[in-house]
Amino acid sequence: MNRHQVGIGGLVALGLLLGLVTACTGAIGPAGSKGDAGPQGAQGAAGPQGAQGLQGPAGSKGDTGPQGAQGPTGPQGPAGAQGIQGPAGVANPADVTKIVDARFTTVDRNLPLWAIQPGTAPRMREFTESFNLMWFAVQAGNFEMAGFEIYRAEEEAKAIAVTRPARQADMEAWSGPNLKALADAAKAKDKAAFEAAYDKAISGCNLCHAKSTGGGFQISSIRVTRPTAPLFSNIDFKGIP
Repeated sequence: MNRHQVGIGGLVALGLLLGLVTACTGAIGPAGSKGDAGPQGAQGAAGPQGAQGLQGPAGSKGDTGPQGAQGPTGPQGPAGAQGIQGPAGVANPADVTKIVDARFTTVDRNLPLWAIQPGTAPRMREFTESFNLMWFAVQAGNFEMAGFEIYRAEEEAKAIAVTRPARQADMEAWSGPNLKALADAAKAKDKAAFEAAYDKAISGCNLCHAKSTGGGFQISSIRVTRPTAPLFSNIDFKGIP
């Protein structure tokens, strides 16, 4: 077969093929309408959360350094002396006076003014001086001077009764009658009566000393007698002319 015959045959075959296709497909109709969109598919369930990784071990804490030593505490100063409590408040000035008087007339050796008051022993020295002077005054006929020394002895006895109330009863029992007898004799300028009263007075002193103590000592160790010499050499017992 030559090329001319092959070409005619190919064309015949092609035409047959097209006809067959046309017969099968038929005429092309209009385009179909677009179909409605289908429903959206449900969202898939979330997968399980992955397990948390293990936490690493905490780092070790550094050691705390040692605390510094505390310094020694200084010595405590002495406590201040407590002040004396004042009297309770009062509205009436007359009551204030009574309270003050009571503080000054009632012995309280916790109060400085009471603590410094002389006790019995200093007053006994004053008695010794007064009795010495009155004796030599009467021997010189100076009853005026003797009277003054008797007055001094009376004041000394009053002081003991105030500062040593425990001795008040004994002191008043001795001073009352004995000093009065001496004063009466001096006023009468009666030397014999004075000497008798003097001896009785010093006898009373010794009776009191025999039963007394003072400062932890037995006062019986002190015996009083008539004086034999003046205590003071610079006194003229006759007085001024």
